[in-house]
Amino acid sequence: MRVFLTPLSIALLSAIFLLSLEQKGQKCSHQSHFFKENYNSRSDSIDLLHQNIFLDFTEFSNNFIRANSQITALPLLSNLNEIHFDLEGLIVDSVFINSSPALYSQGISDLQINLPNYILGDTLLCQMYYHGNPIHDTSWGGFYFQSGYAYNMGVGFDAIPHNYGRVWHPCYDSFRERSTYELHVKTNGNRTAYCGGLRMNTDFLGGDTLVSHWGLNRPIPSYLASVAVSNYTHSSSHFQSISGNTIPIWLAAKAIDTTDMQASFLHLPEALESFEANYGPYQWPRVGFTVVPFSGGAMEHATNIAYPLFAVNGNLQYETLMAHELSHHWWGDLITCERAEEMWINEGMASYSERIFTEYLYGYSAYNESIRDNHRNVLLNAARNDGGYFPLSDVPESVTYGSTVYNKGADFAHTLRGIMGDANFFNAVKDLMETFAFSTVNTSQLRDFFQSYTNEDLNAIFDLWVFQPGYPDFRIGFWNVVSNNTTYQLNLQVEQYLNHATNYGNNIPVDIEVQGTNGEVFTDRFMFTNVSSNDYAQFTIDLPFEPKHVFINRNDRLHYACLAQEQTVNSVGSHDLTLLRPIAYGFEVKCTSLRPIDTRTCHSRNMSFLQTAIGTFKQIFRKVLKRKLPFVSMEVRLPPTLLTQHYLPRWPYWASMKRNWFYCIGQEATPIGKK
Repeated sequence: MRVFLTPLSIALLSAIFLLSLEQKGQKCSHQSHFFKENYNSRSDSIDLLHQNIFLDFTEFSNNFIRANSQITALPLLSNLNEIHFDLEGLIVDSVFINSSPALYSQGISDLQINLPNYILGDTLLCQMYYHGNPIHDTSWGGFYFQSGYAYNMGVGFDAIPHNYGRVWHPCYDSFRERSTYELHVKTNGNRTAYCGGLRMNTDFLGGDTLVSHWGLNRPIPSYLASVAVSNYTHSSSHFQSISGNTIPIWLAAKAIDTTDMQASFLHLPEALESFEANYGPYQWPRVGFTVVPFSGGAMEHATNIAYPLFAVNGNLQYETLMAHELSHHWWGDLITCERAEEMWINEGMASYSERIFTEYLYGYSAYNESIRDNHRNVLLNAARNDGGYFPLSDVPESVTYGSTVYNKGADFAHTLRGIMGDANFFNAVKDLMETFAFSTVNTSQLRDFFQSYTNEDLNAIFDLWVFQPGYPDFRIGFWNVVSNNTTYQLNLQVEQYLNHATNYGNNIPVDIEVQGTNGEVFTDRFMFTNVSSNDYAQFTIDLPFEPKHVFINRNDRLHYACLAQEQTVNSVGSHDLTLLRPIAYGFEVKCTSLRPIDTRTCHSRNMSFLQTAIGTFKQIFRKVLKRKLPFVSMEVRLPPTLLTQHYLPRWPYWASMKRNWFYCIGQEATPIGKK
């Protein structure tokens, strides 16, 4: 449906820059405003096939551009009277439809053009001449003239919609509309332009003035189009794709920065290999990174990633940033979230891709360490940073680029992989990329697509983790053993808790590990299913050995609302246990918080480390009070007969009996509930 048009000749191109920017059309007196809720619906009326943009940067010192945008559009409905483009901060000089002057009106961020009569099925060529000083967002994104560079960052964090192609060219600024692009960029002062796609040619006009011609024949949303102008050069290499194609790699920077850039991108080939191995072939004509002096991060412009100068420092400090941006050529550029509220599909999966890259390059232990650090960050900081708990599938636009999207999105991706298993998960991803290539996908579509690759109930999984705020948690409530001579029956209750979530989950997998007195190990996955009461489920496990310890989710394949690290304690004495989860011998210490601090979830029948348990409880309690963080409960689970009363007056807690365990709760706390 998209057509890549034949390029204009170089001679005609020169004439356009010298003469056509002065052409005038007809401007009507009325103004109009196109309501933002209609951004996506426009694509049902008129499809934008191709954009051919001419940019003149020869007034660089004035932060000024002159431009001519030619958009090939295909009406999908009869008798349309007008077409609306997004354009903000620039002044339109004239408009032509099929070479004839057209009436138009320009609002603050939109351009309305009256359409002539047309025959359904024929294309329209909309040509707009404009000029001005491109603007940028109040916090992040837009167009910048800065330190000898001119460049765009395709989204605006404070702008609504966030898509920010409109600050430098007329477009449909939505995730849904995609066009192929050509750019002809006129520069002087020994500057040159780097844009998306391939550089078709360069026309030297005399002196230090030239025109760079770029073309991208893959359809992209407007926010992924790009231009960067400076005294650039580039280093080049290539990558052999699993598709059989040889992909050029261009790293563009000022000459003084090229050596450091190559050193910082040492592992770019491994990043490409890891993503192709897990996501499928790279479907773009070039891998491109272009350095810009932006201090707020990077931007995944298709084949021309705007990469911050501070990250080009000659070492590997920011290599996960490089991997993150590259991964967008699968998550975000190749398939794109349908709405800003579902940005986790772009940014959460790109954040998870940093860990995929880490796993490929440094091994699973490094991956797991990074995943655990991210999980801790999610539970401690996401809600605080974003000002609340939100569903991944419907994050407010005010925090589109917040911690919930990036960190919780990555956390859920890890959990989904753990639920489905590696083979099913990555096969689903590869096929998703093929099926939805160069189009949008929403959360429900992604869920339904992945469902065909697993027997797990992904409706239940997404309902629990994605379509509601907060997090689920599963804990061992109690267990006992019935001995039958050489076999043992383990009776186990697993309890479900909700951390700022609204609904319990059903048909949810939980991984159980049982350890025996002689080091025997049993592991299996069980389904948390209880239609009548979703807050607990009971399991019976027949074992050939006597159970000594029972763990839930010890391998961290599924991420619940708990924080955990593991350390074995096998001697009486002083031990630093302030960052631990299951303690394989001796006791359990549990700390659950509104913003969780630490959780330990191992039940042990060996109570020989009573003093250490109490000491650890005091250490953690003191730490909580010192940090002045709100908490729900802190428990030392020990048989009450082993706990003497002389400990009680020393701490501000009250004690009660609960299921034959001693239960301590801080005075400022509220007893833990099911929600």
